[in-house]
Parts: sequence; structure tokens; C-alpha cells
Amino acid sequence: MDDAEKITLAVPRRTQHLSLVRKVVATSAVEAGFAPDEVDKIELAVDEAVSNAMLYAEPTEPRQIVVQVHPGPERFVIVLKDGGPPFPFEEKGQIVLEQQLRSPERGGLGIYIIRQFMDEVAYEYSARDGNVITMTKRVPAAAR
Repeated sequence: MDDAEKITLAVPRRTQHLSLVRKVVATSAVEAGFAPDEVDKIELAVDEAVSNAMLYAEPTEPRQIVVQVHPGPERFVIVLKDGGPPFPFEEKGQIVLEQQLRSPERGGLGIYIIRQFMDEVAYEYSARDGNVITMTKRVPAAAR
């Protein structure tokens, strides 16, 4: 990833800042050459990741979430760092959609949506950055 083109946004851990994150990501995706429907998917995936980090945070965790956008010529990468304790990302992401939709339990679809709308999704935990989610979408050949 080329750090010269990287956009870094640190926002307070409050949901009213979701629109700012969506705007930055969507504008970057448009500039990278994605079609409107793909921009919507990228925006929704990022919204799910950031809102989950905001809504399920421990009160003692860092008060900011860092979002990095790496608009490369072949790959559009978004990295989310929430500073929180480890989260069972893989376990929570293993759902059967039909069962989840019939379940009275709310939630559980965020990771599913992220994986459906992005080409690659990776999760790792770091003592320095907390939960780190890397979401990648391949840039269309026509936009290169």
C-alpha cells in the first residue's frame, strides 16, 4: 500500500460521526473509479464495521476509532483500528443467514454484510491498535 495516498481519519467513538466516515470513504471510492452500486457496498461495509466498533465498545476503551483509506491502483483498502480488547470476529462471522433472519436475537449480520460486499476481509488483534479489520475491494480494470 502506498502511504503517500493514504487518508487517515480519527473520529470520536460516537455514532454521529458515522456520516463523516461514510462521506470520506464514498468520496475516495468514487475517485478510485468504482461504479455507484459498488460505492454503496463499500460504504455499507465500512458503516457496519465502524458502527459495531462504536456500539459495542467498552467504556474504558480509547475514545477514538482510526479509519485509514488506501486508494491504490489495483486495490482499494480500508483499515479500521478500534483500540478495543480482542473480539471473536471469526466466530461471530460464522452465521447461517436464513437462521439468523428467523432468530428473535437482534444483530449478527454486520460481519456477514462486510464479507458479502468486500472482496477480502481480514481481522487481527494488536496490543497497540486493538481490533484491526482490513477490508479490500479490487479496483475495476476499466478504472485503472
